[in-house]
Amino acid sequence: MPKVVFERDIPGIGGCSPDQLHAISQGPGAAIQDVGPRLQGTYSYVTDDKLYCVYTSSNQRDIRDHASVRGIPVSRISRVMAIVGSAHRC
Repeated sequence: MPKVVFERDIPGIGGCSPDQLHAISQGPGAAIQDVGPRLQGTYSYVTDDKLYCVYTSSNQRDIRDHASVRGIPVSRISRVMAIVGSAHRC
């Protein structure tokens, strides 16, 4: 299944404490279960004002459905074309 990266604009998220980040991350598992096995989260990156989530998904609709369930809009979805430094091809 293809890997995708999607961006969420969350102003100030980079200043959140580990406990706050944990609270923000609570619920994706339940939201993923609502969408079904077509969507699997792997990890996320936090920057000053964005959350970048890396998932496997066969289509963008599943990601948008997941975002709707979570109540956190997705700003952009990009398919991962290659992983640099790895022999794996997406």
